[in-house]
Amino acid sequence: MSSKEIQKSDFIRQIHSKSDKKNPVLKEFIENFYKHVSLGYLKNLAENISQDILTEIATLAFEVFNTSPTPGVFHLKHHVLEKEKLQLLIFHSIHQRFIMRSLKVWLTAQRLPIDELIHPIFSPQRSNAGIFSCVGGTNPESLIVAVLPSSLEIPKNYEKSLQDLYKKLTHVVNDFSPMQKWVDDISNSFLEQDKKDIKQAGAFLQWLKKEHFVFLGLRRYQANDSSNKNINFDNQVTHGYGLFKMEDILESKDFSLELGKPFEQLFQQHLMHIKKEQPRSEIYRNSRIDSIIALDIDKNGKIKGIVQIIGLFTSNFYKTSPLDIPWLKDKALNVCRTFGFAATSYDEKMLKNIIDSIPLDEFYYLSEEQLSELIERILNMYDRNAISVRVDNVSNSLSLLLYMPKHRYSEKLRAELGKFIAREIGVTLTSTHGQVGETPFARLIFMFNFSPETKIKIDIEALEEKIWMASQTWREKYTLFSKKKLITSSAIFSDIYPKVHTPEIAAEDTSTLLQWLQKDESIYFEAIQRNGREIIRAFQKNEPITLGQIIPVFTNFQLNIQAEQTFFADINGQRVWLHYYDISNLSNLKLSSATLEKLVEGLKAAWVGLIEVDPFNGLTINCDLNFKEIIILRAYGRFLKQLGFNYSQKSLADCLSTYPAIYSAFDKIF
Repeated sequence: MSSKEIQKSDFIRQIHSKSDKKNPVLKEFIENFYKHVSLGYLKNLAENISQDILTEIATLAFEVFNTSPTPGVFHLKHHVLEKEKLQLLIFHSIHQRFIMRSLKVWLTAQRLPIDELIHPIFSPQRSNAGIFSCVGGTNPESLIVAVLPSSLEIPKNYEKSLQDLYKKLTHVVNDFSPMQKWVDDISNSFLEQDKKDIKQAGAFLQWLKKEHFVFLGLRRYQANDSSNKNINFDNQVTHGYGLFKMEDILESKDFSLELGKPFEQLFQQHLMHIKKEQPRSEIYRNSRIDSIIALDIDKNGKIKGIVQIIGLFTSNFYKTSPLDIPWLKDKALNVCRTFGFAATSYDEKMLKNIIDSIPLDEFYYLSEEQLSELIERILNMYDRNAISVRVDNVSNSLSLLLYMPKHRYSEKLRAELGKFIAREIGVTLTSTHGQVGETPFARLIFMFNFSPETKIKIDIEALEEKIWMASQTWREKYTLFSKKKLITSSAIFSDIYPKVHTPEIAAEDTSTLLQWLQKDESIYFEAIQRNGREIIRAFQKNEPITLGQIIPVFTNFQLNIQAEQTFFADINGQRVWLHYYDISNLSNLKLSSATLEKLVEGLKAAWVGLIEVDPFNGLTINCDLNFKEIIILRAYGRFLKQLGFNYSQKSLADCLSTYPAIYSAFDKIF
């Protein structure tokens, strides 16, 4: 034994020394219970709480384990250790394959992060009454203790949920061999055929069975037609194994085969149909369930039925190159020959990396021509994107494979692109996955669903361009829009500006700024429409405009400022302050474009001192006057004052604003 193993043995002896010394069976149980738990975790619990907690956990587990398990069910106990702020979920059953993995899936699904999972596998000897006597029996039993913080809330229906899980697991494990036997029979019948592609399909199924697929369920339907023409299948299952023994799975629409569809449409001209279903597995791994539909044929090639296999491709499957997989190998080699790259060259290495990056289910369905076209676009994409789209009308699903330069990829961009593509095509996003490796590109795959009545039509080149544009940064889009407008100088905007304005608007603002700067004017006013609102924007060099400066001017023009945003832009060595004023007018009048133009001219004249800032300026909005016409009216007001007219200038302006017809009559006389 190593020094670390000796330390652990000594530590476990300290634990059981504090247990019931009159019970030697408990002592042996504790030694085996903690045998595979890390010494670090044991010491951590002892230091943070006490060594007694380890004795208590083992004693509570022993109480559950002391009696033999009932076949087909979990023996469950839930204990709360209030003082230690811990709770225990204890599971005892006849040992089943995948039990630990499946329990972890359940805990994750219930959002129960564990401190530790203690999982000794005992082969106990038991008395005739089922009481544990010692270790050394022949039938293995699982005892799992999940140690959780007491602050977590255990679901109220946890017992039923776990019993359902164990029932499913039992069906899967008990039927594993029969399911593999069915796959053997199907693959052997394929291997007996003369056609090369059918033989390769048989070799693929044989390869799949060898640690590349976890079988969760299998069912078979009988073919009704004795010939291979106009084949249809009976809706009654002739054989059902694993999860297909569960009523809810058997009748679930998620696994429906739509046997009423024509044979050619059901298989889409492939001998087998492989796809990912929407439900996630509760057993082995919390991934979307993979479904394989294969024909059941005899040695003469006659179709006897159809078999559906559900399960999970293993990590070994996803790590394998198509160049090493039966049935896909020939397709991969033919694609490689298309490019004719020299062996061991950089180009050949890059080509094989691209082939390895294509998801195997996509590689299966894409033709050699489609694969070659996709790979060519990837090799030549430089700083752009390459996509491949596959529509499955059997399952009403769509998969989109996207390649982009690695430096552009981020989790945020992946999420944004998924939503963007869904909107563009008119489908519902179901899942996304991104992969970044040693190659210079990132690979993303998006899965979508659509309703049966939806007709999917996609222009690949147009969609590729839209996705490329959507993947650009704000600054890159701004540069592109600026080039389209032939703008030679770019602006550096304040940090908040890109959060409020699109790159296209920024390019328009840059064009406006450059034209204004060429005029060497001190102020710029403009009326614009943004999202149905009237905005007055003002540009000023070097210093921002304060509200104290602008409010008196706007008020005398009968304007209220509802909201204001201030930014700056550095362009050609000049800092310009950009102010956007969300306005309303006191008279609630709908302003024409001509009136807005007069308003802007008046604001500019008032700001630079060409006209006075007084209530007469409100006549621009109320009487549709320009600032030159208002100068004349203001002069008349002054003349009336000199003649002894007692009303103030404000009263005159208010009167004309309230009764614009007076000005109309006045205008006709003079």
